[in-house]
Amino acid sequence: MRDNLTLVDGSAIVPYSKPEGEHWRIKTIHREAVEPAKVVNESYLRNKLRRRKYCEIFISMGKGYAAALPELSQYEIIVRFPASGGPGPKAQALKEWLNRK
Repeated sequence: MRDNLTLVDGSAIVPYSKPEGEHWRIKTIHREAVEPAKVVNESYLRNKLRRRKYCEIFISMGKGYAAALPELSQYEIIVRFPASGGPGPKAQALKEWLNRK
């Protein structure tokens, strides 16, 4: 996900941008950016998931960023989304998800 809250492909080159705010770990999510990003993300996901190449996806992001995602149940795919915890618990959830396959 880019700074403008839009999704990108895993192979996309994302340019560096200087962190906002006083602390590099804290980024303010502007509410006015969420709705336009949600429209773009819905189109991106519809295009990415329509081929039914995936039966399950894992999404790891904070709740603020997740607000820019469309309703994921519309894609008829299993979505794993660890909704709480910081990077450590989310990384552990990803590891468990990958190991159970």
